[in-house]
Amino acid sequence: MFFVIPFKVQEVDDVKEIGHRERAGRTERKREFGRTTDKIVHVDGEGFLQIHGQDDTSIEVSVSPASLQSVADKSNRFLNSSQEVSLTIFAIANWKFGAIMGGVLTSFTALYVVGYSLGFFKLIITGATKKLNRDSGRVP
Repeated sequence: MFFVIPFKVQEVDDVKEIGHRERAGRTERKREFGRTTDKIVHVDGEGFLQIHGQDDTSIEVSVSPASLQSVADKSNRFLNSSQEVSLTIFAIANWKFGAIMGGVLTSFTALYVVGYSLGFFKLIITGATKKLNRDSGRVP
């Protein structure tokens, strides 16, 4: 849905530099009801693509640490290239969430398409059967 209806739009005029920063993953004690428990949880790391523009304006785009270096390299190649006019990069902020939710949403889409296709074929077969029965003189 967010490919069609963006939930956040950020703009930087006259991009001067593209960098990146990363917050490493860590383990910490879980908190419940305002108290620290003995349970240990792993907190995933975060990566950010930093886009710096004129007048010290900058934005950060959340990118998975697994693909942060690749996205930064592609962005810098585009920035330094004089031949390319535009560039679109799809970067996932969290691979686990993206894979799990992508799989779930894809399965719902597949069920939707299969269901409506079967209904459509059933309608065609039912209509053809009624037409053949009427043409042959039999009434079901």
